[in-house]
Amino acid sequence: MILANMQLWSQRQGVGAGGGDLEVQMIVVAGAGGGGGTFSAAGGGAGGVIQGVFSLTAGVTYAVSVGAGGAGGSSTANGTNGNNSNVTNMGFSGQPTGGGGGATRGQPGNGLNGGSGGGASSTADPNTGEQMTPGTGVSGQGNAGGVSTARANQNPYQGAGGGGFGSVGGDALNGTGGNGGSGIDWQSLGSSTLSLFAGGGGGMGKNALGTGQNGGGNGAIGSSQAATSGAVNRGSGGGGGIGGGNGGAGGSGVIVFRYLGGTAASGGTISAAGGYTYHRFTSSGNFAAA
Repeated sequence: MILANMQLWSQRQGVGAGGGDLEVQMIVVAGAGGGGGTFSAAGGGAGGVIQGVFSLTAGVTYAVSVGAGGAGGSSTANGTNGNNSNVTNMGFSGQPTGGGGGATRGQPGNGLNGGSGGGASSTADPNTGEQMTPGTGVSGQGNAGGVSTARANQNPYQGAGGGGFGSVGGDALNGTGGNGGSGIDWQSLGSSTLSLFAGGGGGMGKNALGTGQNGGGNGAIGSSQAATSGAVNRGSGGGGGIGGGNGGAGGSGVIVFRYLGGTAASGGTISAAGGYTYHRFTSSGNFAAA
């Protein structure tokens, strides 16, 4: 399905709408949050997503900035939030927000808010059974992280998954880390992995790890396997870590434009597939009509 779950700005609102020279489809993904860094560490949230259709005006340059991913938490810290991405002069309000960092046990265990929210950790006191709060996502850009409840009769070493653009992060239970929330399969860009964006990172588990989605990093398992980072330029969250090791870093964001026909604009890495021309930005640059 082309542009699944597309959200438009006021029905193709954009600079030059109605009088532009080239109709362009666009997805903008912010940098993702890093995973938490110690026991019961949770996965980071995906970078926020904005997508839509606009009319490109000849002679107008659109400055593009791609957000970096957040760092994974150390052995005593939450993961940090990712950075926003942005395209200027596009005529829409707001910009996609960086993903929220995953929680670390006792810090106090709540996920950070972001484009998609970071997962929650277990409480520092497993006897209380207190449920920590996941980070929330920005409406229309992503989803909240998952939850993790530790009680006296449950294994407390587990972290929830970070939220993704497509769904909330998975909950952690019985020593198994929560899976990251699903992302978005935007378009074929010559390779299936290049079109899978904005998935959540998996949480740490003592018995079984949580799996990252759509490029998200996996959580650690026990002390035998470290957390992994979110894939670069996919905007997917980092996995939750384990004591003595850091959480995985969040993946940097990406911005992609596409339009029907041959090359009619400049900027980014240009490719062709399925009758469309693609312009893929993995760092700051300019996009303009040729």
